[in-house]
Amino acid sequence: MDDLATKLGIRILRGASLALALLLATAPAFADERPTVAERLLDILREKELIDDAQYDELLAQAKAERDERATPAPAKPDPEWKVGWSNGFYFNRSDDSMRLKIGGLVQNDGAVINESRRFDEEIGGVGTGTEFRRARIWFEGGLYEHLIFRTEYDFAEGDPSFKDVWVGFQALPVIGRVRVGHMKEPFSLEQVTSDRFTTFMERALPDAFAPGRNTGILAERNFFGERMYVGAGGFANTDDKGFEFSNGANYNATVRVAGLPIFSEDGDRVLHLGLNYSHQFRDAASLRYRQRPEAHLAPYVVDTGAIPGVSGADLVGGEIAAVFGPMSLQSEVMASFLDRQPGLENPSFWGTYVQGSYFLTGETRDYNAESAAFSRTAPKHPFSISKGTWGAFEVALRYSHLDLDGEDVRGGIANDVTGALNWYPYANMRVVLNYVYSHLDGVGDANIVQSRVQVDF
Repeated sequence: MDDLATKLGIRILRGASLALALLLATAPAFADERPTVAERLLDILREKELIDDAQYDELLAQAKAERDERATPAPAKPDPEWKVGWSNGFYFNRSDDSMRLKIGGLVQNDGAVINESRRFDEEIGGVGTGTEFRRARIWFEGGLYEHLIFRTEYDFAEGDPSFKDVWVGFQALPVIGRVRVGHMKEPFSLEQVTSDRFTTFMERALPDAFAPGRNTGILAERNFFGERMYVGAGGFANTDDKGFEFSNGANYNATVRVAGLPIFSEDGDRVLHLGLNYSHQFRDAASLRYRQRPEAHLAPYVVDTGAIPGVSGADLVGGEIAAVFGPMSLQSEVMASFLDRQPGLENPSFWGTYVQGSYFLTGETRDYNAESAAFSRTAPKHPFSISKGTWGAFEVALRYSHLDLDGEDVRGGIANDVTGALNWYPYANMRVVLNYVYSHLDGVGDANIVQSRVQVDF
């Protein structure tokens, strides 16, 4: 019995000694270059015959290997690198995508020859020739980390810098999608939300007189069904081109746009776009005014309601339809404004519409951006190159537009325009445009306008 107890005690002592040896052999003592403690302990265990030679060699080798592993410093994690390059603008991005910055600009130089009937010239004026820098802009956009996005864009075309897009926002938000705060375009009208760089004609159609354009506010946007549907809604203060507004009255707009794609092929050569717009404009007995040029910025305004007094509000509605079939595209909108004035004053309504078509003679397709539900950049299949004998892309287009600003006691005039275009795209970032505009003003006369533009954006 005593022998059994003795053997059991030896086995327990041997097991404990082995556990202690392993613990000390892997302890941080090796990290400060003191392996002799473990070595001496292993020597004692072997001398007491608690471990045999094979166990000794195995434990000693394991201890040394683990010591060497701890002594080797872990490789330092490299700092994220900056990527610099070009993608329709210069970009500076960190490799981990935590910081993103893109810089670009737009230059449009226009020239026009305007010839009008005698009565048109007497009542409206504007006969002659001219040139201008229609737009001269620089912009910065980017983001920080996963959600923060921003954009600033300024126009120097008139010598005095004016705000265009100046906003900050968040993207990839649950439920909401994207939110932007600042000076930006209200979500109203397909042609208005399509960038000035990508419109088919030099100027937007006559009904653009109703589009609110850029104001300061907050806009929430989201795409549904794999970007097959776009919804944007926001509230805006009616501001000037520097984002300023201050008055005793309430001059605010609540605007919403819904657009969808019943047809959209993956390569973008088959598109059917449908959209609806609504904006309620709150006015505190303030005046409201609609006016428009004959689709030529160098021409004078030809229809003008003047300041309409006593307006307490206006409801803007609009419908959009567009289609792309390979090199052919069609687009049309109708817009109307219904005014609400103070008691005792009449409530006029105004409306306008346009329909246009274009065709790429060289086989390109007008590009559509599903995220913003608007048209975007067209890149030529074969950029201009004398050595290769390629000439870029050529597009022809035709548009009819109508604007009626006569309603009740307001006589702003009725205008009809027919515009033809020949567009040359030497490169994705350059365009040369030639437009002919025939403009008819009811009861006044006609104007014939030939205008051209050289455009570079980056």
